[in-house]
Amino acid sequence: MSDHNRLIHLKGVFGKWWWGVNSAWGLISSADVLVGHYASASFRASWDATWIAPKWGWEIWIIGVLLITAIAAFEYSFRYIKFNERAAKTAQTILQSDLDQEIAKRGRPELVASLRCMGNPLVTMLELRNTSPVAAANIRIEDVTYKDRTLRFSPPASIINSSAPTLVSCKILYNSTAREDDLGALFEYMGAMQQSLGGGKLQLLEVLISYSNLDDHALQRRWMLSFSFWYDYYNKSIKMDGQKIEEVT
Repeated sequence: MSDHNRLIHLKGVFGKWWWGVNSAWGLISSADVLVGHYASASFRASWDATWIAPKWGWEIWIIGVLLITAIAAFEYSFRYIKFNERAAKTAQTILQSDLDQEIAKRGRPELVASLRCMGNPLVTMLELRNTSPVAAANIRIEDVTYKDRTLRFSPPASIINSSAPTLVSCKILYNSTAREDDLGALFEYMGAMQQSLGGGKLQLLEVLISYSNLDDHALQRRWMLSFSFWYDYYNKSIKMDGQKIEEVT
């Protein structure tokens, strides 16, 4: 429901004009009181003659005041309408921007990464979940190199919305050998699992996961999901943090 009513419109049109008339009337009234109390007799006579007997007659004065009022009302109405038009245009621009952002967000697959520890002996694997109804396609994960070992993922080509996460197979390449499906193997070198460094963790490693929607090539868009992970020696586990999604242009 609009908050605009006749009183608000009347104030918008005549507010400044009414303020001007009242200010002028207040000044003239104050001057008349001062003249009546403190001016000389000759000045009071001249003052009274000026205001009591208008030279042009009351009709001319009334017509002049009405004409000035009409011009002021027209000008203020024009400015009032232009102000509201600008305000409406600004609000529409903001609303359209919010709508475009919401459409873009809803059209984006929402991949979420997490690490799952399972099995006996215990292994750590990457899992991906798509929380958007839009399927994530053309999924690629860049290799992660740490010291003399390389972590290579084999992600599925696409992930649709599902309550069950998708486990991502991986290999740790080291001296022409490969250990599968355990991120912890990336840190097993020179007794690293038994070492404890300054902050309880090694350097941060970054995983970069790119994917797109299923639109045709002209409308297809790509995003990059990234996060950091490290081995926590104090807790004997792999941790992750800093997960974010950015559009790739």
